[in-house]
Amino acid sequence: MSNSSNFLNDIREAKGQRVVGPNVIPNALPYVGGGLVLTALGTYGGLTVINTNPGIFMPTFIVAMIVELVLFFAARRVAEKANNSIALPLLATYSLLSGYTLSGLVYVALGTEGVGMQGIAFAALGCGVAFVFARQIGSNLSEQDGLALRAIQHYLGHRSMKNTLIYTELSPNAFNDFWRN
Repeated sequence: MSNSSNFLNDIREAKGQRVVGPNVIPNALPYVGGGLVLTALGTYGGLTVINTNPGIFMPTFIVAMIVELVLFFAARRVAEKANNSIALPLLATYSLLSGYTLSGLVYVALGTEGVGMQGIAFAALGCGVAFVFARQIGSNLSEQDGLALRAIQHYLGHRSMKNTLIYTELSPNAFNDFWRN
């Protein structure tokens, strides 16, 4: 393993970047939270359509599913290029459509004996609790794994993190003792 000053400087610099370290989760939380709110709004909209005009729900559901699939791949491609000004509106629309398509399941759950509003409230509480715990666990993992990936990227001389990720997936045990050397 390289122990040059450039390597050590790169590690110090990586700790302050948004892509690695403890900054990843806090920077992502507002977007994830916003996406959850938009999904809830989409679900509410879908439930409103089901209750007011049930005949149009299924055709709009099918259109929403198709658009959702297209948006998923389009937003992913744009996000990989770090073009947030385009990716965020695409992901916001995706969140709304996800909620709309989920509204059919929520409607069935509301009408199911033994589930109803209490079951939905319990599921929402479970999601909230999981989200709170995931934040702490995710922060720990991003700090450890994010810095390790940056170090391996520098060690291998890769310009792109994509190449490093592919290499470490193909050879998962190659870097078991990376930090000990």
